[in-house]
Amino acid sequence: MLTRVLGQRRLRAHAGRVERAQEFLRTRGGLAVFAGRWTAFLRALMPTLAGSCRMPYARFLTWNAVGGITWGTIVVLIGCLAGASYERIARRLGEGPAIGSGLVVVVALVVWHLRRGRRDATESAHPTP
Repeated sequence: MLTRVLGQRRLRAHAGRVERAQEFLRTRGGLAVFAGRWTAFLRALMPTLAGSCRMPYARFLTWNAVGGITWGTIVVLIGCLAGASYERIARRLGEGPAIGSGLVVVVALVVWHLRRGRRDATESAHPTP
């Protein structure tokens, strides 16, 4: 069953990433589950990967819960800090520059994400030996 799940067409395109994630899970165990919470790709696949590596469920559940609580707390705090920063900029400079600053940050993040995705696609298409 796990082979069938990991062999799906959508995942075959990411076969290298899946294999690296499984190896990381085998060598690092619980820390890999914790780290997987920080990447959308791994967050979605971690239960399947942990099962394919025969990780005990109690260990998976503990590390997944700790990772989820930590991830959720930090993401909410970042959102609060970003909102507070926006309010501070808006008070000092006005609405226009505050919105402009926010747009610059969003565009920079989108460009970074797109470049990273292209780099990952290139690396998976031409794996290094």
